[in-house]
Amino acid sequence: MSEQKALGILERGLWSPDQLVAHSIVEREAVKLYPGDAEAIEANWNGILAKNPKAFAGPTVRLLGRHRLDDKLILEVAPSDYKEGCFLSFLGVAMVPVTTDGFIALQEPVASVAATIGGGTRVPGCTPSDSLIIGEVIRKMKKEFGAEVLPEHLSILGLIEARPPIAKFHHGLVVKVSMPCVKDQLAESWQGAEDKWQGNLEFLEMRRGLPTFGSASGSNYQKLNRQSLLILTMVIESELGGTLVNDWGNTLNWW
Repeated sequence: MSEQKALGILERGLWSPDQLVAHSIVEREAVKLYPGDAEAIEANWNGILAKNPKAFAGPTVRLLGRHRLDDKLILEVAPSDYKEGCFLSFLGVAMVPVTTDGFIALQEPVASVAATIGGGTRVPGCTPSDSLIIGEVIRKMKKEFGAEVLPEHLSILGLIEARPPIAKFHHGLVVKVSMPCVKDQLAESWQGAEDKWQGNLEFLEMRRGLPTFGSASGSNYQKLNRQSLLILTMVIESELGGTLVNDWGNTLNWW
């Protein structure tokens, strides 16, 4: 698959946390993999550990299906773990903090983490351990940012799918976190967080136009991979209006 077809928006809209319904449709013990998967999963995981020895196979979920029902976005998931998910796909959440003075918080990971997920500035995120996705976002914001957020601070903007060469095959729920604070206050709370990132906190000021990907040497946008740039255009468009996603990607569905 070409890079132009390796990233897509599966669902796009605006949902509040109580309009997102995620439920596991199978028990872990009932999940049956193809016989050849176990060996391939092990080989893939060994490659990840060679790049980042701190990686661990924590629990997560895989997306099996999704649909809209009335005003709700329904996600059907199956229990998994990061070891399996890095081969068969996993459901991640891009949790994008936006401050009241118009800045988006981004992450620059350290070398050992970047070796696994790719270098450059990235949109922060998490991999839910079960179907309680909103609770995981709130918990991670507290642990990684030292910030207390409430469900009413969260807006679900859509669901994306990424494939190689953009990233390992996975699905990502895009969640905007409207922070009840300014940039400097968020930076201060992040410094004292219990489990802050292995890497730097960076801020990007929102503006209506986005430069062409890869242009404008020295621009913060240049440091973003294509997946993070798509997520940011969705967030900026939700804040400022316009048609950034269509204008930059030429199509709403596949980039």
